[in-house]
Amino acid sequence: MNNEWAEAIREELFQALENENLDVFEVPGAEVSPEAEAAAFELAVALGQCRICGVEVPADLDGTLPVPVAQAACRVLARTCEELIEDIRRLPEQLGEASPLEADLLLGDFFETLMQTYTAMNAIFECYERILEEEDPAQSEFEKDLDRAVNAIRKLDDVLWEPDHLYVLSEVVNLPVYWNWKNVLGEPYRSAPPWWLDGTLEAVARKVSEAFRQPIPTAVPARETEKAAVRPSGLVRGYSAAVLYDLRVPVVLAAATAEDRPPIRQLLLWESPDGKYLARLSVPEVEPQDGCLVLELLKPNYEPAKELAGTSVWLSGIPAQVDDCGLARFSLADLRGLPGGRDAELTLEVMDRGQVWSPKG
Repeated sequence: MNNEWAEAIREELFQALENENLDVFEVPGAEVSPEAEAAAFELAVALGQCRICGVEVPADLDGTLPVPVAQAACRVLARTCEELIEDIRRLPEQLGEASPLEADLLLGDFFETLMQTYTAMNAIFECYERILEEEDPAQSEFEKDLDRAVNAIRKLDDVLWEPDHLYVLSEVVNLPVYWNWKNVLGEPYRSAPPWWLDGTLEAVARKVSEAFRQPIPTAVPARETEKAAVRPSGLVRGYSAAVLYDLRVPVVLAAATAEDRPPIRQLLLWESPDGKYLARLSVPEVEPQDGCLVLELLKPNYEPAKELAGTSVWLSGIPAQVDDCGLARFSLADLRGLPGGRDAELTLEVMDRGQVWSPKG
């Protein structure tokens, strides 16, 4: 994992531990306020993030959640799942009325909250496993809150798997937040991630893309045709070179490893004219140390399109060649030197000049 990201995750844990609203849990029988419950949930989220991302916690701060804190976190977790159910039911209409940027923010916020339910539950279960081993007398009371949280998660899963909701959620694969989370998971969570990070949404997104390339039957009434042609937030729009500027200077805290991947600022995605391939350019938050951006050539299932090795590609006229891994590298300095500077349009041509791929919003 990128060292800077690991430090940020640790800092979130430190801040959660310093929340004064947690003090009430040290007083037996004290009334737990909504603020204290919220602080408990934030702590569960922060500790869970450390666990699933493989971030080490200082020994003097490491441990499981205290039982009262875990119980309060369960209650907030259950309510959060209920709120997410209401949110996903409203999301299609909200995305349809939002601008592309607003739609991305709405969907990104929803996905971040969904991830919070996962990270919090990891920390909560860690506490539950401890009290089972210790035969803690608080087990029965804890299980009541835990059962409510687990049932809420199951209900949320059922709602998210409804076709209309799954379709909307699948659009998150076009956002950096999705790929950032996939990149930062540590083992064993990387090998067994939650279902929304296991490739399911990528497969759904591909099916949606294929469906929208099908001609609309002429027998469909005009009004229905108009509805069928609208995607909630997948409006095709061009890409500007402005996203390539003002990247942060990397802070090197330790020797880089193969797993070090900087957080992604934005994903630029193109599709081939025949729909058989995708191209994805990940723009990082920080300046790449080698000064290059990597363009991935992908199959519809997001696997590397290694069969395109040796193919010529042009990003706004700048040439490169696809390597054996399905990757093409472009100098960031060359891209910033395009005529028009920040206002230059980023276009992609593959195989032949003039064979322009379409941007996917």
